[in-house]
Amino acid sequence: MIYSAKEQQCTILIITHENRILDIADRLIYIEDSRLVDQPDLTALVH
Repeated sequence: MIYSAKEQQCTILIITHENRILDIADRLIYIEDSRLVDQPDLTALVH
């Protein structure tokens, strides 16, 4: 689905807590405390 969307020049917005999306995303936007942040606290991603 994602590769097909790229070929068709479409945008897919995925909101997730799954770290595996990092491998396929072209761009990441982080939200902390209901605000967009440039530099997230990545310690929350480490399990």
